[in-house]
Amino acid sequence: MTTVDELRDGIRALLASHPAIRKLDEDGLRGADTLYVERYSYGVDRGIGHEARLKTQQNLWVHRDAVSLDWLKDIKHEVKPGYEKGQDPGRNSNLEQIPGFRQEPLICFYPKTLWEAVRVIQTAPGAGGGHD
Repeated sequence: MTTVDELRDGIRALLASHPAIRKLDEDGLRGADTLYVERYSYGVDRGIGHEARLKTQQNLWVHRDAVSLDWLKDIKHEVKPGYEKGQDPGRNSNLEQIPGFRQEPLICFYPKTLWEAVRVIQTAPGAGGGHD
């Protein structure tokens, strides 16, 4: 069984080594990470959020249109709808700085194994995409 620490380290290694994903660098205003979310991007308007500081699970956030749930539906997840300006987004506000995330529908995956995390990460950057 994978511990949360092993899963966290594995997810970080996967994201760091993926050729299409880059950690958001210093932009003169803020760093790539906040206290609660490690932020990554691929392409111009897509990103991945990793809630790495959680002690009981690891969360991976992606844009709803970036993945096909047909292939990932067996991984525990929650779809968060988009929202209008001024509404409570019902999710961590640190996600809003990730390209393509502000006010958009997102999916939070709760991988239990490194293989589940691999599937989410490999599906998001340009493979598949679109609604199922």
